Amino acid sequence: MSDLDARSRALLYRDVFEVSKLGALVLEDLHVRFCRIPDLSGTQEALLRTYVQAAQREVIEHIVRQINRANEAPDPDPGENNE
Repeated sequence: MSDLDARSRALLYRDVFEVSKLGALVLEDLHVRFCRIPDLSGTQEALLRTYVQAAQREVIEHIVRQINRANEAPDPDPGENNE
């Protein structure tokens, strides 16, 4: 995928995860599995779990950002320019 420009990459993500009904189901499943509310119990284990969950969430957010770019939706965080 490294040979695709940013627009083509965004369109590809949209086609896979939004246009395709199966892809949309997969994205929904990924969201349910990996975008959980952090554990706020204050233990060291909870803190480590929160870091892992944040990393997992970043993957889902990247997919959604690509879909939004393809749909030319305004970027809610223009400082985030992850390709």
